Amino acid sequence: MKQPLLQKKYLIIACSAVLASMGIQAQEHNDQEQSVEQTSGLVSVLPTISVRADSDQATTEHSQSYTTKSMSTGTRLALSMRKTPQSVSVISRQQIEDRNFVSLDQAMELAPGITSSTRNLNRVSYTARGFAFTENMVDGMPSMADADAGFTPNLAFFDRVEILRGAAGLIYGTGSAGGAVNLVRKMPTATPQASINLQRGSWDNYYSEFDVSGPLNKDATVRGRFVAAYQDRENFIDLEYTRKPAFYGIVETDIGDKTTVFLGTSYEKMNSNIAPGGLPRYRNGDDLKLSRSSRGMAPAWNYWDGENTTIFSGLKYNFNPDWSLRLAANYQDRNQQGNAINVRGAVDPVTSKGPQYPAFEDSYSSDRRMAFDAQLSGKFSLFNQTHDIVVGTTLSKIKGTENWARKGSRPVSDDTIFGFDPYGVKRPVLGPKVDSLTLSTFRNVGAYTTLRLSITDDLKVITGARLSSIYDDIKNRSTGIVTKRKQTNELSPYFGIVYDLSSTLSLYTSYSDIFTPQNTRFTRQGTPLDPVVGANYEAGIKGEFYDGALNTSFAVFRIDESNRAYLDVEAPCSGSPDLGACYIAEGKVRGEGYEFEVSGELFPRLETSMGYTHVNTKYIKDKTNEGKAFRSTTPENLLKIWAKYQLSGAWSDWSIGAGVNAQSSTYNTSGALKIEQSGYALWSIQAGYKINQNWNSSLSINNLFDKVYYQRLGTEINGNRYGEPRSVMLSVRGKY
Repeated sequence: MKQPLLQKKYLIIACSAVLASMGIQAQEHNDQEQSVEQTSGLVSVLPTISVRADSDQATTEHSQSYTTKSMSTGTRLALSMRKTPQSVSVISRQQIEDRNFVSLDQAMELAPGITSSTRNLNRVSYTARGFAFTENMVDGMPSMADADAGFTPNLAFFDRVEILRGAAGLIYGTGSAGGAVNLVRKMPTATPQASINLQRGSWDNYYSEFDVSGPLNKDATVRGRFVAAYQDRENFIDLEYTRKPAFYGIVETDIGDKTTVFLGTSYEKMNSNIAPGGLPRYRNGDDLKLSRSSRGMAPAWNYWDGENTTIFSGLKYNFNPDWSLRLAANYQDRNQQGNAINVRGAVDPVTSKGPQYPAFEDSYSSDRRMAFDAQLSGKFSLFNQTHDIVVGTTLSKIKGTENWARKGSRPVSDDTIFGFDPYGVKRPVLGPKVDSLTLSTFRNVGAYTTLRLSITDDLKVITGARLSSIYDDIKNRSTGIVTKRKQTNELSPYFGIVYDLSSTLSLYTSYSDIFTPQNTRFTRQGTPLDPVVGANYEAGIKGEFYDGALNTSFAVFRIDESNRAYLDVEAPCSGSPDLGACYIAEGKVRGEGYEFEVSGELFPRLETSMGYTHVNTKYIKDKTNEGKAFRSTTPENLLKIWAKYQLSGAWSDWSIGAGVNAQSSTYNTSGALKIEQSGYALWSIQAGYKINQNWNSSLSINNLFDKVYYQRLGTEINGNRYGEPRSVMLSVRGKY
């Protein structure tokens, strides 16, 4: 079991008494560093020995833990998970390495209550408690680090993944009420270190990663880190492949005793062959029972390429031990190019025909995002108690999509989906580049504050709010029409209470919300609808044991999403800007249930991550769907367990791991059709071996029993995607 920092300090104090009798004195330089020095001639030679503790309680690298002692996702305050009055989880660096995770979509499979779905062009979307996630953040700032166009972030760049479930209006501003994901970058280290990770898996899946970090000058006031990774993998779907080189570099400098600045960049490139759209079904909704390797009717020449460049910088200034200022800036440039052949159509059970090719279009798009954040945080004393406060402002701007397209004739195939030859469809002859679609500018401006009041030693009240304004200018290139939309001065409040029952257990309750503009829909008076508001109500109990090495939580929750639009059938609104349709913002949906989570060192040498979520979703107010399930593709019951045990004694070089992801049945509706999938469980096992002091190896088997299931349940037209069959992964990792 990990030894707490407090126990280390007591050990040094006890040892100092013994050392004093030998003419050796223990010196304490600060809270993190102690040394022992010779004070008499009793010992002829004794070098100085330093014992230094990591002052960053949030960093998970080298912690060998499945949890963290501090995180700010949720309130912007650096609090332990027990002190945060909302459901939060962390995927630590140890978990990432133990499971050989490469990208964010893999790590999200560990998080309690999270379901994922692969959409067109290999985009991955996430939901929690029946509601979608907002875009991802990086280091607490809005970022294009999402899975758009297959760009799932490479985890080689990051120390951990912090996940908030429930409305995230305080930290993000606008979006859905499912939650938010915050990826926290690796930072340079003051001591030299290097690591290498080599993987070989099923379907010719190769991955290599190199990470080096350390001081760049004698005093370690300048530090740097460089990460390089490359993935070359086929897929279980015929002809699909992905090639992804990735690079990350950062330099950090101390300017005096109070100021630290950093500058970094990352670059990711992707070349891929894809089978977009997924598989169709029979017209009556029955399964075609195709092979999991089937690419439907996607031609062999389908492709989707892209690149993502990020430049980021920041500054932290410590006024004193209690107050600090942090400035951060982020710039991203993302380009994508490829075709989007998405064959649609149900299959006739008699002729086996039905899916049709659209007109062909080879397209290109570019998005640029700039973000800035300024944050002042500190402590102050009032009524004999110490309180915490954060005040800040953010600005985010996205400029895109700049599209051109080269159009061609409609692809033709006489094959049915059962006898389809992906090489038998000729690639259309492309015409010249033409402008298409739109050019848009989106701005999100916000100011926020969080105040943590210590009412008593055991009772804490956290209150805060974010004031957001959204501006969106869209230009239609073909018509020249510019549409301006805005939502100004929207307030997203936050309120939480934490009461300590003991030194390890806390009761909590909280309220948070988030809004989503719906400026494209109008009332019968011709005015835009009020924004959709997603409100999260939550209460529970959290535990923190073994000096933070183990975290537990139990929560009951309710998410209400109000002001949802539905058609105003009594007002056709022929003059409405929204194609003649009028709407009423009175719809309401709800997700409610309970959740249990355990993460960290459950017993000596046993690290675990366990989560169970029960949720029901339904339409509370809707003209046609009232009483029905709102998100029927979200399982009512979701269980996720992973545990790794380090053997002892003669077997201490070995570790074993096992886990399961299990969910109850789900269904999707398409008109009168109901497409169902029964519940299933996916088991994984792993064996690890310590080769020597620097090298470790592991062998993993995922989907151990080769369960056939749909990772995404679509409709009879398309969108059905099989989950990955049984796969094997061998990993060798070295650290110096």
